[in-house]
Amino acid sequence: MIRVITSFNSFIESENKINEDGFACMEKLIKLAAKNEVLVLPTGPSLWEGFPKYSGEDHNYIISDTLIKAQENFWMELGTRYEEDERIFAFDILNEPKVYEDGRFWQRWESIVKKRGGGSGWPRVIYTGRPPGMCDEAVLELEKLYNEFGNCWLDKMVGAVRQVNKSVL
Repeated sequence: MIRVITSFNSFIESENKINEDGFACMEKLIKLAAKNEVLVLPTGPSLWEGFPKYSGEDHNYIISDTLIKAQENFWMELGTRYEEDERIFAFDILNEPKVYEDGRFWQRWESIVKKRGGGSGWPRVIYTGRPPGMCDEAVLELEKLYNEFGNCWLDKMVGAVRQVNKSVL
């Protein structure tokens, strides 16, 4: 089995249009792999080739409506093309997804802090470990917020595949 990491720029022309050249290359690779009895694990679009032009200044693929729509269309296309295809091992939604803290994230965080009556133990920081002075309750709420955004994105990606590919569990 091989894992093939796709990218926004090679597979998605815009939020509403896939790149046929990228999918043609994928098909060549899948045929070659099958000829050699190797299964393929397509992995969701990465940003290795940089941010797509159609995203404008919004590069947060977990939260951006434009990038979410582009990813949903990518997964619907992949799911349609390879429904019940025995050459495909599985679909990997994304290698190491990450929720990035942006204005939308911090706006939601501020509403949580306000609702919980948080004070100095509720800092607004980029969470890369436990910030100094952050109370246990705030740490738990911050983790819940990361999960809320991440789970919403994941549900949309899985839903896009399942919408067109009933063989995916």
